[in-house]
Amino acid sequence: MALSAVIPRPPGNVLMLEDDGQLSQAWLQYFNKLSDLLKVLPEGFGESSTDGSDAASGAIGEYLEATITDPIVLDSAVTTDILTLDLPAGDWDVHGWIAVSGTGMAENGWGIDGIDTAGVFGVPMGWTGPHRRNVAALTTITLRTSVTYTAGGAYVANARLGARRVR
Repeated sequence: MALSAVIPRPPGNVLMLEDDGQLSQAWLQYFNKLSDLLKVLPEGFGESSTDGSDAASGAIGEYLEATITDPIVLDSAVTTDILTLDLPAGDWDVHGWIAVSGTGMAENGWGIDGIDTAGVFGVPMGWTGPHRRNVAALTTITLRTSVTYTAGGAYVANARLGARRVR
């Protein structure tokens, strides 16, 4: 549900202050409802970073990433796990990037945990996702690739796997 659907409407046609300068009863009730709503919002909601810092662990906006620094040699027609990332419980948008180099590739594919692994022709390079992963406990996600090639040579992959907590 959108947040705007749960925020109460302010009192219409009621003065905010009484003659004695105190809040009117209608406005006092309105502010109390708002205060109660703020107590149940998820941790990190509405916080913004203006100093370039990262979102705290467990907060909305938290970002996790795994990258490889050394290329991985791929065997022809074998699905290879490239990267893994452990996601704590929560609702995540997961994305991956992969680049494979070599010559003579006939068919290839890439994806996260089996998503987007249909064969594509040409050099596999690009993004997959974001894909939603709503997990109740610590869960490992995996970026995989499979390349079929007809010419000899080493086929290597460079990759990144990331996830951002959305709620």
